[in-house]
Amino acid sequence: RATGRWLTEDEWAVIGATIEALPRETLRDLEYYSRCRWVMALLYLAKLRISEVATTTMGHFHAQVDQGTERWWLIVHGKGQTVRKVAVAPDLLRELMAYRESTGLPRWPSPSETLPLVGRLRQSAKHGDALTVSALHKIVKDVFQRCITHCMSTGNPGLGMRLEQASAHWLRHTGASHLLHAGADVALVRDQLGHASIETTNTYVHSEELQRHDAIAEHHKLRWQEED
Repeated sequence: RATGRWLTEDEWAVIGATIEALPRETLRDLEYYSRCRWVMALLYLAKLRISEVATTTMGHFHAQVDQGTERWWLIVHGKGQTVRKVAVAPDLLRELMAYRESTGLPRWPSPSETLPLVGRLRQSAKHGDALTVSALHKIVKDVFQRCITHCMSTGNPGLGMRLEQASAHWLRHTGASHLLHAGADVALVRDQLGHASIETTNTYVHSEELQRHDAIAEHHKLRWQEED
């Protein structure tokens, strides 16, 4: 189950602030910042499994025009070789263009591209090669670790300790939870995630937990009087 393995919108904002605080003085710094931002956005907005990030290429992005509107999709081969179309939100499309520009690529991917969704830095001897699942996990863990340091120094130790247990899969859970909380239909979120059943997707619905917590905080008090 996904219970507890997700971030609130405020906590997700802390992750964003941590990424924005990354150094960008050198070309390598700028590339690393861009890659961290792209990886986190991809996991959150596209809700991909990290194994899917490792095996999907830029050529899997494609545009489709219908009724005068251009929409972008990402074709993903998921668990059990099932294929799904992931809707690419405008924010994710902007992050894609920014990441590609940071690596020296044209802003728009072409259907024939075999380049990975996330590649090695340009100064690497293996530039252009896909990152392994282990390397992708390391990028996410590094962002979390920087966030933990930030939280411990700014008076949010609880979040810092929680993030010590966090993984890339938390971002998939977080993206789904935020989408559901914003009012998206559970069946649409199910299809975006590639779940076989709505019951699995329902584990990402947390609004009732928040209401329960707020009600308990307001009404359930110890009510002891301090001795004089």
